[in-house]
Amino acid sequence: MSGFTDGPWQSKHDFDRDGQLTIIGAIDGPDGGPNDFYYTTVCIVEEGEQATANARSIAALPDVLDALRLILPLAKGYAAANRVGSNAAYVAAAEAALTKAGAQ
Repeated sequence: MSGFTDGPWQSKHDFDRDGQLTIIGAIDGPDGGPNDFYYTTVCIVEEGEQATANARSIAALPDVLDALRLILPLAKGYAAANRVGSNAAYVAAAEAALTKAGAQ
């Protein structure tokens, strides 16, 4: 994923003692110890009422963007062949989301 830490992303563990949840990516296997591995910290989510849901959403971003990139050409073809309703608006919304994420 250009410009982003390589996915997949995941939660490193449950909330730590400071009430933070770390989202990690670019995970590339053991670095010597039985439970050690290399990774890049993507972000830290502070504990709070919505923290777990926020962390899951953040961790899913690479997968969501990849899926959107895969289906967008199909949606464009469908919208071009079926010029009714909101098909073009749906394609524009998907393109705008990719642009906003810096992933187009």
